[in-house]
Amino acid sequence: MTTKNILSIMFVFFSMELMIGQHCAPIIESWLSEINIKHKDKKLNIDIEYSKTGGQQKKAYQIYLIAYLEKNEQKVLNRPLNNSQNDSLSIILKTDIIARTETGIYPYNYNFDVNKMVEKLKRANLLKERDKEIHGGYGRFKEKFKLIVFIPFLEDKNYSTHISLPEDKHECNYAGKKALLFTPLPYSFSIHYGTVQGKKLGKGNYSIHINQKTDI
Repeated sequence: MTTKNILSIMFVFFSMELMIGQHCAPIIESWLSEINIKHKDKKLNIDIEYSKTGGQQKKAYQIYLIAYLEKNEQKVLNRPLNNSQNDSLSIILKTDIIARTETGIYPYNYNFDVNKMVEKLKRANLLKERDKEIHGGYGRFKEKFKLIVFIPFLEDKNYSTHISLPEDKHECNYAGKKALLFTPLPYSFSIHYGTVQGKKLGKGNYSIHINQKTDI
């Protein structure tokens, strides 16, 4: 048998092993293809869509909206995901199901009640009364907060827990990623109270201002 034939046979065996090992297509892209945040009837409306190419076309995933203080961003992004879900640096504001549409995207929309959101951040000790400041009736919390969108793999037993998720949870994760998506939204949020834009909000009412970083 010639050397050329031996190499040809080895190549065939290698190709077969590769095809057997990769029994589903790898995930090529995974990103937020749309982000829309705006004020709506004293609420904060978040409208996003998740997209991916490659991998298996799953009917649904679980999504998390996680809040953290802007000053702690690097700590939050660099730490490993923890099993307790909430800790001293962040809090889960909402978790839900995102279902795949006929066009292959996973849209999600939610309206946060601003006052309830602020109270939740205060209970989590992310916002503290001592961090408030008020000048001539215009009050605010000195610390700004941001949001992370987190979408775990279906096989993640700690975070993919919703009863409506697909039964077939396997998805070939050849890159060994910890999550399908774990990315901060490009906005910072500041919380104001008292007199805001010339209007008195009344005790226990808050307003959230949205700002986006720009290099211009």
